[in-house]
Amino acid sequence: MPLPRFSVLVSLCLMTASVFAAEPAINPRDNIVILGDSITSDGTYGQIMQDMIDETLPGHLVRIITRGSHGDTARGAYARMELDVTRWRPDWVVINFGINDVGRFTSEEFLTHYERLLNRVLRDTRARIVIASPIYQDRDTENPRMLEYVAGLRTLAEKYRTSYAPVYEESKRLRPTLPAGVRYAVDGTHPNDLGHWIFAQTILRALDVPLPAQPRPVEIPARRTNKDQSDALAGTRFTLDLPMPVAVILTAPPPPEAVARKVAKPVVIDGKLSEWDLSDPLTLGAPHQLTWSVVSWKRDHHAARAWLRWDDDALYFAIQVDDSQVRNDSPSGNIVDRDCIELALDARSASKREAAPYANLVKRVPRVAQYILAPAVGATPASVTVGLGDKTMSEDVTVASTITPSGYQLEARIPVARFSAGKLAAGDVFPIDVTTINLDRGDRYLDNTSFRWTGSKWSALNSREYGLLTLR
Repeated sequence: MPLPRFSVLVSLCLMTASVFAAEPAINPRDNIVILGDSITSDGTYGQIMQDMIDETLPGHLVRIITRGSHGDTARGAYARMELDVTRWRPDWVVINFGINDVGRFTSEEFLTHYERLLNRVLRDTRARIVIASPIYQDRDTENPRMLEYVAGLRTLAEKYRTSYAPVYEESKRLRPTLPAGVRYAVDGTHPNDLGHWIFAQTILRALDVPLPAQPRPVEIPARRTNKDQSDALAGTRFTLDLPMPVAVILTAPPPPEAVARKVAKPVVIDGKLSEWDLSDPLTLGAPHQLTWSVVSWKRDHHAARAWLRWDDDALYFAIQVDDSQVRNDSPSGNIVDRDCIELALDARSASKREAAPYANLVKRVPRVAQYILAPAVGATPASVTVGLGDKTMSEDVTVASTITPSGYQLEARIPVARFSAGKLAAGDVFPIDVTTINLDRGDRYLDNTSFRWTGSKWSALNSREYGLLTLR
């Protein structure tokens, strides 16, 4: 039977610290699955949670498993319960839906779908549950239906005696405390770094994880907290009033830089890297470079090393990836659903990049491409395509790879004619970024782990988030 319509309580907006907790704090070896939509899928607030648990409970070996799906709803998530929840044998399941539901379902429908999901978790697992309310959208007007959703979720938490994480209430409370021009969501809905701190601490509090009372200093690039992604507020300082206060300073860091040296003769693309000078690589695998899923940082990670070279006719790319299991087992056949590498490249003039840094690559911006390079796996050959941008840019690109004892290595040759209007020359500067995508199941990484050289969430679309490659 559908749940009755939940009335909107005026006091709801003032209730920011209430948590229903019928169970004790997390145990030393708990698996915590976070089930959600695109807000969850990039793993940012899950990584903050993992880092804070590792820091405050050093004897624990808790594992955070983020299972978010773009555009998903409480209704849609029911179909992926076995794949994304049950198989992980969770001790806790954090559920966060509502943003995509609100434009599709009435409050009665949403809460019916949500209760069905709760019952499935209780039926198929022994997990304890945290109901996390959706983010308060970073806008001046409040959605009346969302208010009904949140009131209903609180009632469900009471009915099922689950923990409740008041993300909606906390983000609404903190919104007016931010400096002018600063936002906690990049588009009003998807959290930026500030928004993910709100998510993480609110859920950690619901899990009874002890948080230090002293403020935590955090540096965040100003362009990642502003609606227009400008750097106008660099130098601004403020504190997010969270259980562990976050003392924020907005910065304007220079982009990372790399050098590509000219080769005397064309590189043979055979996947062996024998012709390469492997000094001075671009390294991927540090905590600040993680852009997808969650990794525990109790041990060192060195996921990949990449190099670039050039001659008059081509740009050459090579990478060595540490990967305990190189895989290509996705039924979709989509190249990005296998272990692969993304090489983003913007060969436009500096003036064009400055005038339009955010490149809608779906509209095929000339001289901007996101190359997807995949190693050979079994009978599947190494391949290249353009993930975003003009599809013709992948023509005549050659790629080869070899499997190594520690993972794989890959080479690619990209003809100048495919991405540039003229010959390459010493002194040329190209904004680039490199991303590793690791789809391993059950090895030392969790699902869908990606490292990006710049650490940017948006570099494939925004050249202001790229690093700079200088030809020498």
